Amino acid sequence: SRRVRYRGQAKDDLDAAAVRANVPIDPSSGLFYFEVTVVNKGREGHIAVGLSASNVSLNRLPGWEKGSYAYHADDGNSFCSSGTGTPYGPVYTTGDVVGVCLNFVDNTCFFTKNGTHLGIAFRDLSGSLYPSVGMRTPGEEIEVNFGHKPFEYDIQSFIQETKEQVLIAIHHVKLSPLGLGASGFVPISTALFNSKDGKDSAGGGGSGGVSASAGAGATSTGLAAAASLAAAALTRGKGSATAGSGSPLGAMDGAGSLSGGGGGSSVSSTVLNKLVLSYLVHHGYSESVALFARDTGETVAPDDVINVRKAIRDAVLAGDVDAAMRTSEEHFPALFVPCDDGRRNLLFKLKCQKFIELVRRCNSSSSGGGGGGGGGGALEELMVFGRDLQCECELEATITSDNRRHLEDAFSLLAYPDVASSPVAYLLHQRQREEVASTLNSAILAHQNVPERAPLETIAQSTQVALQELVAQGNGAATFVSLEDCFV
Repeated sequence: SRRVRYRGQAKDDLDAAAVRANVPIDPSSGLFYFEVTVVNKGREGHIAVGLSASNVSLNRLPGWEKGSYAYHADDGNSFCSSGTGTPYGPVYTTGDVVGVCLNFVDNTCFFTKNGTHLGIAFRDLSGSLYPSVGMRTPGEEIEVNFGHKPFEYDIQSFIQETKEQVLIAIHHVKLSPLGLGASGFVPISTALFNSKDGKDSAGGGGSGGVSASAGAGATSTGLAAAASLAAAALTRGKGSATAGSGSPLGAMDGAGSLSGGGGGSSVSSTVLNKLVLSYLVHHGYSESVALFARDTGETVAPDDVINVRKAIRDAVLAGDVDAAMRTSEEHFPALFVPCDDGRRNLLFKLKCQKFIELVRRCNSSSSGGGGGGGGGGALEELMVFGRDLQCECELEATITSDNRRHLEDAFSLLAYPDVASSPVAYLLHQRQREEVASTLNSAILAHQNVPERAPLETIAQSTQVALQELVAQGNGAATFVSLEDCFV
């Protein structure tokens, strides 16, 4: 039950009683908010609402004992691990709703009364804390709301405001230089786009062009630092950062290196353009490459196979796996030669996708009511291909466990009359085709001795891992930073 009533003797302070949640507040929530309604103030209204550690006595009102923090109803004082209170807010009584917010971004706690923010009550909070409520005189009764019904206070607006403040704080972080060069800075473009021998692999001998091999030899330290810089820039408005003397975030030198500025950092538009362009080249978006290069003035290194990779990608996205495999074998004969486990599994994954496309075709035939035996022919092809695929899976020991589970899920498509509402419906989504197309494209690039991931993808993935690690370590601010919402 979320309702609590005092039933003690109420002779003195030692007759106080408190209740505490059985689960501590998770720092990864970023902000935690709950409300307490005073159903009845009882005889004297000695009610305390707040937080406490797990070892705090439940025979005393929260706020009186070390490790507890509370806002008291009878005098409006806040109590911070002490029997001596500090004037804080108005008293509260029957019918009033008191809210408690623990903010892990700045480790503070504030209270609300009937939807009104009363200001910060406690700072520098640490350790595991639990929602707590205490009472001391007969008839006192409260009810707790952990979100099962609407709150009196507009916590969602406060969450949005906090998120915006976190992004502004990131926006104003002054980042350290990537390293020391002749001018005191290392160009970001060097960290992102240079190869091991120091030559610009993105531009073919320092021409400044961008190819799919951009970032081939970047050191882990330089790439990590550059990733931090680019991520910080991207938070400023979905990649709309600009450089120059008019920017409050600093300026970039001609090589695209970090330069100190008014409390922030900046990444040159040249570097950002190269990141975007290398991503487009990497994935074979030839038309977009041409348009982007024209509009930005960037140089694109010659790429004889970008249109081939685009054709292969388009075939997979259209569901024509056979066409994608034929084109791949025609232009990259050794790609599917089963000389190693990776290539065997790539080919097996493509075959699984072909099976899924056959299932899709059969479903379309049956739902469309097509005549002429087309549906029957598709079903027969599906069953024969499925048997062959199952035999290959049983005989080939190098097939990975992930691919085996993937085949099981693909076979499960046949078990559901309504595939769209089944647990394996995701296999028929367009993003499944996109994943396969990306896997095949990466394999082709690796076959050409080109990195399987574009620098921009490495930055995004590195940033995502960093955010996850920060959240796991209890960093409240990281909870409010989302790659999907802020960087894409």
